[in-house]
Amino acid sequence: MYGYEMIEQLKQLKQLSDGYLHYKEGMLYTALKRLEEKEYLNSYWQDSLEGPKRKYYYAKVGIAQFQDQWDEWNAFQDIIRKVVSHTYEHTQK
Repeated sequence: MYGYEMIEQLKQLKQLSDGYLHYKEGMLYTALKRLEEKEYLNSYWQDSLEGPKRKYYYAKVGIAQFQDQWDEWNAFQDIIRKVVSHTYEHTQK
């Protein structure tokens, strides 16, 4: 995926979140560079009519890292739901 495509997706997230999730373009490229340095992403330059463009794709280790973090996020959400539910139930008595 090209960086500009990611920016377009981030713009959609901003709209879907009623403006709550807002990212600047510079943040994206900084994050992509860090992910590349950690070897979670790979990239290559591809010439086009508009000039060279950099395309990014997940490295195998990046996919595994993403899955691990996704699993952690889901576990965290489950814990928070239990705590909030428990707290709510005890305040209603």
